[in-house]
Amino acid sequence: MKLTLFADHHQVHLLDDRDGTDLTDAWSAQATDDRLAAAPGIIGIGTEAADDVSVELKVLTKAPPADLAKWQHVTSGSIEVTTGRLVAMGCTEYLPDAKRLKLKPGVWALRISHKGLGRREQVRVQLWPGAAAAPRVEKRYVAPAPKPPKPVKAAKNAKAAAALAREGRTAEALEALLRFAGEGDGAAAASAAVLLAYQGRWAEVVPHALALLKNPAAVYAGNVFDDLGALINRCAVELKDPALVARAAAVVPPAMAPRTKAVILDNVVPRLATGAPDRTRFDAAVADATNGKRFKGKPDVLALHCFALAQGFNVDDELLARYDPTRLNHTFDHVLAVARVHARRKSLDAAWAVLEAQLRRWWPMDTSQVAPVELLVDPLLAPLMTPERCAKVLATPRGPEGRP
Repeated sequence: MKLTLFADHHQVHLLDDRDGTDLTDAWSAQATDDRLAAAPGIIGIGTEAADDVSVELKVLTKAPPADLAKWQHVTSGSIEVTTGRLVAMGCTEYLPDAKRLKLKPGVWALRISHKGLGRREQVRVQLWPGAAAAPRVEKRYVAPAPKPPKPVKAAKNAKAAAALAREGRTAEALEALLRFAGEGDGAAAASAAVLLAYQGRWAEVVPHALALLKNPAAVYAGNVFDDLGALINRCAVELKDPALVARAAAVVPPAMAPRTKAVILDNVVPRLATGAPDRTRFDAAVADATNGKRFKGKPDVLALHCFALAQGFNVDDELLARYDPTRLNHTFDHVLAVARVHARRKSLDAAWAVLEAQLRRWWPMDTSQVAPVELLVDPLLAPLMTPERCAKVLATPRGPEGRP
């Protein structure tokens, strides 16, 4: 019998088709190392990966000759089959749907051979009538020594250094960005400012943020200017220097004056929900969208539209209920909106849990952007960003570099 079984928790099971078989206490540290656990009426076979595994069951009349050379790991033992049916299944598979092999009731010796470890694993199980035997390793797999990491090439420019930062290689990226910023690269200064802010190095943030505000043309996305303006306001608070805001506004080119007033002087941050929830209009809009033709046959688009309605009408309960972290069409802005609801409710741990699970979804609009500045400047979210959580953000691959 040839099967493909999903080895959830790195194991597949062979068991007598009866109640009461259990491996809970059998998976000791030694059994895990041996890749074989045994209890009355059940055998657990350990696998290299929690993935699909090819399993072949071969019923023989007598003990076969050992062919250890062909296999990477080989174990042996026995199982008593009282029902005449041996079940083969992944450990979380639904038992009634699992495959069954007819066997004569009694004790069956078995040899379990593995190959393809580290790739697509193949497991051969040979069974023959025999006597009870304790689990034993006949050949132990020794994993090859890991290949030495390839030497990391130094970043050639600010764009490459920002990519290193988004990979989670903060120290290496920051060293390169500071070097490029010192050479007059405004984009590198913008990236460095954000990394320094996440590390709480507020005095060092200021000159790098000002370098970008003086030369906004160094980047092509206006929200980088907005990010750095918001960070200047945070620096003014952290350094207890309110005059810093006016000094920053004074260095901005005249062409950016309207944006300067909105972003730096008025300290504009990501839009927060304001006003009372309007459930009546929300319910009407959802009913119209659900019953109309616009979203017919488009359940994912409808779900996203209803989420946006909950956000627009400030219906927090619906925003939480309609947020599905498994939906690929949710953006990091949606994640921020859900986290803000928890933060408004003083559930900072819940807010962080939402953010932490989706950090990889954050996406830059400019190649200089290295991390979500909203988490540092949003009055609802900033209080939950402890030094440990800031370090977690920087260590998590995100944006194009964090895409699965």
